[in-house]
Amino acid sequence: MASLKVIKGPIVGQVVELIEARMILGRHATSQIVLDHQSVSRHHAQIIREHGQYRIEDLRSLNGTHVNNELIPGPRELRDGDVLRICDFVFEFHSGPLTRRIRQRDLSGKSTEVERPNGEAISSSDRPVFDSRAASRRAQARAGRETLSAEQDTFDSAGEDIEGKSSIISTLDAATGEGIRINVKPEVKLSAILEITSALGGVLDVEDVLPAVLRSLFRIFPQAEYGFFLLKSEVEANSPAGEDSGPMPKLAVRATWSRSGDQQENVPVSMTIIRQAMETGRAILSADASEDGRFQRSESLASMKIRSVMCVPLMRTPQQSLGVIQLSTQDLIQPFSGEDLELLVSVSTQVTLALDNAAMHAAVVRQRELDRELQFAAQVQLGFLPSGKPTLGSWKFADYYEAAHKVGGDYFDYIPQPEKSGCDELAVAIADVAGKGVPAALLMARLYAATRYRVLAEASWPEVMQALNREMTSGGLGHRFVTMLLLVLTPGTGLGRVVNAGHLLPLIRRNSGEVELLGLKHSGMPLGLAPLETVYNELEFQLEPGEMIVIYTDGVTEAMNIDEEMFGRDRIVALLKRRLWTAEDFVSTLVGEIEAFAADRSQRDDLCVVAMQYAPESPVAGG
Repeated sequence: MASLKVIKGPIVGQVVELIEARMILGRHATSQIVLDHQSVSRHHAQIIREHGQYRIEDLRSLNGTHVNNELIPGPRELRDGDVLRICDFVFEFHSGPLTRRIRQRDLSGKSTEVERPNGEAISSSDRPVFDSRAASRRAQARAGRETLSAEQDTFDSAGEDIEGKSSIISTLDAATGEGIRINVKPEVKLSAILEITSALGGVLDVEDVLPAVLRSLFRIFPQAEYGFFLLKSEVEANSPAGEDSGPMPKLAVRATWSRSGDQQENVPVSMTIIRQAMETGRAILSADASEDGRFQRSESLASMKIRSVMCVPLMRTPQQSLGVIQLSTQDLIQPFSGEDLELLVSVSTQVTLALDNAAMHAAVVRQRELDRELQFAAQVQLGFLPSGKPTLGSWKFADYYEAAHKVGGDYFDYIPQPEKSGCDELAVAIADVAGKGVPAALLMARLYAATRYRVLAEASWPEVMQALNREMTSGGLGHRFVTMLLLVLTPGTGLGRVVNAGHLLPLIRRNSGEVELLGLKHSGMPLGLAPLETVYNELEFQLEPGEMIVIYTDGVTEAMNIDEEMFGRDRIVALLKRRLWTAEDFVSTLVGEIEAFAADRSQRDDLCVVAMQYAPESPVAGG
């Protein structure tokens, strides 16, 4: 396994193992390697492992990523001994194992290590490995499970004796264990509980342990002939507490056992007893269920000749059950006793905890799979964005993009005209898709392709926007819409044109220090909201040498601080007026001020800004 050794940082000599196929280095807490310093971008760079090879890629950071003192413009293969520098952090890359491993996720100086008994350091982010082959076998077994619903047996829910006959000799509150006497054969109870607790300890999939629990119970209760676990579906088990009062949920047999040892044997199941246990939350012990007036109307009890029964609900809360565990026998010479019921209730508590732990583990596994998919989607989306700055005579460019979530709906692009067109203009597109996350990212990908096609296919820039509006309006996107801006720049002059579909107005910084809003009366409706034949307007503008035009999305103006105050357009204007900027210096300073303003508060919207400066011959001096 490859690793990074800290050459310069809070803990020199520290070794970080590259345990995942994609490791993000950045200031944000979601990064796999956290570099806690303001000069580091939230998601600064990433190290990718493919086919045993490693490469590093800068994620459009403000201060760049260096390998062997060279700023990397794109993905760079890593070789043993390469020196990586991210701001004030310096690492040495090792392609093979080092003799001393110290796994550490947070390089801010906050140690998260724990020690194994043999002294080997492990990371607090270590996780159990999910065995996909075992999961596949269990999934195949689950596919053949029988799903049970309530029988049509009638039952007196008030609990009154029918014809005065009842063989229920004990009930216990399964949620609280109220009524259990700890002085009843304590050594036997303790031994049994320890045996089953040991079987449940560390279990992350109940399919592996429920049969083992039943086998242990059959050793404790020699008179038991049949036993089973009957559980709710995952959706019903995770429904809010207190919803058990509705119709009897569907239940599935999750584990069975019989005295013959054949797990596939038909096991006697009476929904009448199960319904009583789950609805009341009390464990039931019946000395002779077939003669019990409470259950006498159950045809299943009569046909299966069930006699002595213990049925215990698995109570997650006093109002919510996950299912039941039931043991039964046809032998009335050795019926179950009250002590047996107390022991089974104690076991049910341990089983319920194991079921909850298994459900949480399954949720964590699913979330990890989703996170991996989102990380891949983020890589794909970054591929849509320009990989570098365009080259256009007399024009200088700077840009910044950051998604609020792993993927986002903001978009910008530099689109040159094909050489055969005889036109050397450059189109700069910026757009903001309504919404966040994966749906917005999918629409952004569609917009990227459509815009590139329409720029080549349409005769004029207003027609480009009109064609895009037709696609979005007739594309069956529901209530989704897009604000978009097209800037067209001519090389060798400060001449430009703008077509606006409901996007935030561009800002022009004049040499006099004044800042102008461009095209207030020429902006059209957003794409997807405007009628199909909406006509968009084109507006020309002229920049003098040194002047700059800035476009951005609402993630800039709507960035919030801890007091719920927005950054706003006025702060952008004030920053532009401060001095005569270069495009690079302005974007870098603007992003820094937004981050300082928000104070690392998680933002709700994607952030995108592009600055274009007309700078013929000599660069503009930064003040």
